[in-house]
Amino acid sequence: MKFCYSSIIVGLLYLLSTFQVGVADSVSCPTNTYPQYILVRNLAELKLKYFEFNRNAKGYRGNALKFKQEYMTTIPPSTFVTNNSHYLVEIILRNKAIRSIQELAFVSLSCLRHLDLSHNEIIYIKRDQFVGLINLYSLNLSRNNIFALYHFTFKFLPNLEILDLSYNDITTIEEFAFNMLWKLKTLALNKNKMTRLNPRCFGHLSNLKHLDMSFNSFALIDFFKFSDLESLETLDLAGNEIAALSFYQLKTEFHRVESLNLSSNSFISNFDVRHLRKYFPNEQLLIDINNNYFYCHELEGVLKDLHMYKVKYARGRAYAATHHRERILCDSLNNTVKEDKLDYNELIKLFGTTTKKPKTSDYEYVLQTYRQDLIRHKRTVAALATIVSLAILYDILIAVDYLLDYKFLKTICIRRQYYAAPTEGDAPYSPLQH
Repeated sequence: MKFCYSSIIVGLLYLLSTFQVGVADSVSCPTNTYPQYILVRNLAELKLKYFEFNRNAKGYRGNALKFKQEYMTTIPPSTFVTNNSHYLVEIILRNKAIRSIQELAFVSLSCLRHLDLSHNEIIYIKRDQFVGLINLYSLNLSRNNIFALYHFTFKFLPNLEILDLSYNDITTIEEFAFNMLWKLKTLALNKNKMTRLNPRCFGHLSNLKHLDMSFNSFALIDFFKFSDLESLETLDLAGNEIAALSFYQLKTEFHRVESLNLSSNSFISNFDVRHLRKYFPNEQLLIDINNNYFYCHELEGVLKDLHMYKVKYARGRAYAATHHRERILCDSLNNTVKEDKLDYNELIKLFGTTTKKPKTSDYEYVLQTYRQDLIRHKRTVAALATIVSLAILYDILIAVDYLLDYKFLKTICIRRQYYAAPTEGDAPYSPLQH
């Protein structure tokens, strides 16, 4: 226990000292957007070479570092401790076959603004790898092999505003992975392998404006998990397998969201426009529902609701498709709704001519198979319900018979055996003798 407390105290003191050093250095950090590039062969040359510069000269823009070396494999601790490390504002380590980053690798880069680690082979990222990067503005970790984000991974990056984690293998994001990223505005998680979200993984991103989660494997989106994203403006969920949207327990309204991309998903029906408008009340909201699996009659209803609730939607892109509504692709295979249930004249006015269901053998086969499976499922459910009901009824009868001491079930279920009374010379009766 003493060791635990001492470790916590040491960690807090180290964090405080790092913060103080960063504040002191940030006063003299270069602010120009276009730095002066320095090209070195490898990390060894970076250690040995003395770089001359005059940070007080007029127009000093800071230094950006590039390497000629193709393969680095690992970045050891204190790699960038040089005479000009405090005035490096950008480091490009793209496509260097980096597999691991050791602790305190960037500890001396208190003025660094941009760090590019994309196109590498990094698997693990931990919080101690980013100690010292207190002024980092953007971090590019795209196109690596990262598979999980653990608690407090980015806790030492308090000024980070852009984080790119796209094109990785991320499947898990722990609850406090993005904790202490108070200034983060853009987060890219597209092209990963996520199927679900932790309920509180976005709990500390109150300033996040742009979130890209496209091309993952989500089947259901629960907007309750986005409740803490008060400043969100764009949400990209395209290219998933989303078939439904859930607003359960949601109390937050996303007033600033102007773009919601739901294209290239698996929507078929039950697209809740009413709740979508309720929780996304911004009048400038633009929603994209192209390239889904809407039945044509369902899409007609969705577009009608979008018109009714005054929700703008992206123009359709299916110009050469046979079955569409306002150029938005739809599926006429299961278009079995009766036309007399719809306001046909109004639909013609809004969406143009409707597409009739094709009479094909494939359609009849699919429909027949679906009906047979549905009947089989209903029968199975009915049989299971009957068995459960009988079991419950039997338990009730046993309980009543026992409590009221009727002994009715005992006379029915237990067979009594009568035996002759033993005589004086006979041995006592034992059931094992028979």
